[in-house]
This record gives sequence, C-alpha cells and structure tokens, in this order.
Amino acid sequence: MAAANIDSSEDFDTDLNDEEKDTDDAALTEKERSRDRKSTSQTSVLQSYKLACLKHNLAPRSVLMKQLGQVSVNLRNRLLSWDDVIPIVAALKNLCSTQLGRAGVETLVKGLCRNTALHTLYLDSNGLQGCDERQVAYVIMKIHSLRELYLGNNKLGSPSITYLALALEEVTCVLTVLDLQYNHIRREAVARLIQSQAKNTSLHTVNLSWNGLRTYGCVALKELLAVNTSLTHLDISHSGICYQDIQLIAPGLRENGTLRNLKMCFNPITTNGAVEVVNALISSKVSILEEIYVRGIPVHDGFVILTKVLEEQNSTKVIYDFRGTLLPLRNVKPWPQDGRDIGFYKPVLVLFEYMKLDGMRLITLFEFLDHHKRRQISRKDLRRGIHELNIPFSEHDLKELMRCLDADKDGFISFKDLLRAYRDHYYALRRRRDRARVNQTEDRAVRDLWAILRRIIRKKKPVSHHSNTSWYTLVQEKWRI
Repeated sequence: MAAANIDSSEDFDTDLNDEEKDTDDAALTEKERSRDRKSTSQTSVLQSYKLACLKHNLAPRSVLMKQLGQVSVNLRNRLLSWDDVIPIVAALKNLCSTQLGRAGVETLVKGLCRNTALHTLYLDSNGLQGCDERQVAYVIMKIHSLRELYLGNNKLGSPSITYLALALEEVTCVLTVLDLQYNHIRREAVARLIQSQAKNTSLHTVNLSWNGLRTYGCVALKELLAVNTSLTHLDISHSGICYQDIQLIAPGLRENGTLRNLKMCFNPITTNGAVEVVNALISSKVSILEEIYVRGIPVHDGFVILTKVLEEQNSTKVIYDFRGTLLPLRNVKPWPQDGRDIGFYKPVLVLFEYMKLDGMRLITLFEFLDHHKRRQISRKDLRRGIHELNIPFSEHDLKELMRCLDADKDGFISFKDLLRAYRDHYYALRRRRDRARVNQTEDRAVRDLWAILRRIIRKKKPVSHHSNTSWYTLVQEKWRI
C-alpha cells in the first residue's frame, strides 16, 4: 500500500489523457460517470486545500477534510484563527461563531474577492465590532456571486452600518437575504440602513430584530414600505417600537403591495397598537400580506374579531399568543367602554385615579380589598375587589397590577406595599403635569382616562365603601376635613 504524501505527484494527479477518457466514457454507464465526476471534484478540492496548508506551513483541519466535496461545508463553533481561514476560503460556506476578528475578515475578503461560486455566507457571532468599518461592506461589493449574508450578533454599530448601507445602494449588489439581528444599530444609522433599501431592488428578506428602530427607524420604514417593490419578508421584533411608532408605520403598511411576511413580536406597542396595524391592513387595497406575527403583545376580544375580518377579506393570518379575557361583571350589563379604551393605560394608574374620583381614601381602598381581614390582599381578594368596583381589567391587567403592587414578591399586598405604589404614582403623575405646564399643553391622556372612569363610576352598581371597615376607620371618615 503506497503511503499518502502531499508532495507525491501520483497522489495529486487526477487528470486523464484524451485517449483514456474516450475509452472510459464508452465503457462507463451514466451512473458510473456521475460517481466519477463527484470523486474527481472532491479530490480536486482536497488537493487544493492540502497545497494551501503546505504553502503556509499549517496543519490541515480534519473536520474540513471530511466535508470537502459535499454540497456545503459547516465549520460552526470550530474557533478558527485568521491563519486557518487562508487555506479554506475556496470551500467556505459557514463560519458562525468562529471569532474571526479584524484580521480574519480582511483575509476573508481578499481570498473570496475572485470567488464566483459562493452563494451563502454565515458570519454570525464573529466579534466584528472591532473591524475596519469598510470591511463588512467589501464583503458585499467584492463577492459578486453572494446572495445571502448572515451577520447576526456582531455588534457592528453605526459606522459599519453606514458603509453597509452605501454598498446596498450599489447597482452591482445582488444580495437577496440580509440578516442583521442584534448589531446595536441605533437612531440615524438604522434610518440610513432602511433608506438604502429603497434604492435596492434585489433584497427580499431582511432581519432587523433586536436593534433600536424606535422613531428614527419607523419614519424611514414608513417611506420604505410605500415605495419598495422587492421586500417580501421583514423581521422587526424586539426593536423598541411603541404605540406612537406604530402610528407612523401603519400608513406605509396600507400602501405596500409586496410584503408577504411581517414579524413585530415583543414590541411595547400595546393592544391599541396591534389594533392599529390590523385596521390599516383591513383598509388597504393593495396589501398581499400572508402572515403577521404579534407574539408577546396582549390582545383582547375586539382584536380577535378584527383578525377574523382581516383573514376573510385579505387572507392574512395574524399569529398571536397572549389573549386577555375581560373579567365578567356581576349583575351589571356591559357598557360601551368594555376595556378596550382602558387597555391603553397602566393598571396602577387606572386603580388609583378610580380611587380618587370615587372619593375613596387609600386606607379605605385597602380595607375594601382585604376581604378576609388578614391585613394583606391576596390575588383572589384583588380579583374580587376589582369585580366589585366593576373596573373592566383583563387577565393580563390583573397580573400586571399584582406584580406592581406586590413589592416583596411574597404573593400578598400589604398596606405598606400599597402606600409605596401610591407614592410612586403620585410623583409620576405630578411630573407629567409639570412637563405639560412647561410645554403649555394639556395632559390629554389623563383627561381622557378621567372621562372613562367617571362613566364607569356612574354606571356601576352601588357599593358601600364602609361595609368592611372598622369602627376606627368610620370615625376617621366622619370627622376628616
């Protein structure tokens, strides 16, 4: 048996002369020819890799040698150094979590700039935040065959993203999939990135989750959705988008006619924001959206009804995972304010403002909720008290209220906990009023809440505030000023 030697000409000589090739082709079947071509390709790639290792005085990686010749080569979590990248750039397919760093990326770009076969490149979790800002853009500009680029969890930051946006605007850019999740893209940088996609006609899938879109990004996203004709899949989950930002995005969704899949999970858009999105899609005449994900956002029965209307009208499926159910009111007919308006406000704000408008004191509210006179309020007591007061909270609102009031997390609300929460509420409300006074405006949100609560108080079943109070409290109530 001959020893395997890298320098051996017999080990690397896989070419056949013309006469031998003609003879073999005449004898081999089609199945054998296919097997022979695959074996020849694998030997050629392996030969190139061994020669490159020999040239740079490096030991060949066995994990790579076993995969060479296959459709794809996976080098995930192999902790390759930048020296290891040099001999394998020709067979590169996946370099996730390899910590290439600046030197590795520079070597990668130089080695792959002439590659005409690379289609997909994974560079997730490679610590590229310290690289030259232009290197990431060069990956798109120099590798002309690249169609899919995954750059998640690299903390690239604003400078790199600005150069990346310029690369996306180039006419030669043929990228179709771009993954930029968790890259610390903020403010002007995220707006610049979204604006660049308006000039790009090849991208159809973009992942911008775990970045800070906020108002800057949402203004640019509104303009992008109105003019873009290629984007079909967009992920903006965990991006800090609030209800006011949704009001910016909604008109763009109404005018967009190419988007098919939209993910906006775990954004603080509130139930009203989710309703705003669905209403925009219902009123759209050009939308072809197939799926929209709003997971991690509490919704109510009215929202569920709107999703059914949207599915019947536009065949758009809305995926959600948290549905709050309105609490049944005992012996009271439901009124128009069934909780959808109150859902915009924090439960603690609603409870304490209700208390003040109904003429209750804090000690009176505590003793009213403390049904069993244990000097502490359980979750069951809180639910019963909310039923008695006829405040239309959802299940999610009750859980949030209990979480905010139970300071020591022992499952019960003491008077000390309630006093602390009311003090925080009082100072927060006073700061709101001070800001409104400085801006010479009116706090319309609180004013609207008061109007809703007054209607609820007028229509609720009369409840005695003193039915469960002690004699000492009754005396205090009688003689208070």
